[in-house]
Amino acid sequence: KKPHSIGEEPTKPCPVQAARLALGEQQSNKFRRISLLNDPVKSRISDTSNILQVVSTVKSSPVYSLQLDESTDVTSSSQLLDYVRYLDGEAMKQYLFSEPLA
Repeated sequence: KKPHSIGEEPTKPCPVQAARLALGEQQSNKFRRISLLNDPVKSRISDTSNILQVVSTVKSSPVYSLQLDESTDVTSSSQLLDYVRYLDGEAMKQYLFSEPLA
């Protein structure tokens, strides 16, 4: 398996070189130490894991409802809203998911 930092190979050299040309060698060394993708990748994996857990629980529920809607936020960006209600044992659970439509 490849590490999550694999995206740094094609992405990182450009800002490092730009920093070297604009700010000098000392500042570009600071750019080399910055991990570009670690936090976003961890966040995406965590989000996906949470969604998969909800999907698994919903699939095992005897009844559920699903509502999809498109909305526009304050920046005029379209957002897909996914709202799920389901039974988990005796309790009614709810889950709201939002994703930008680009």
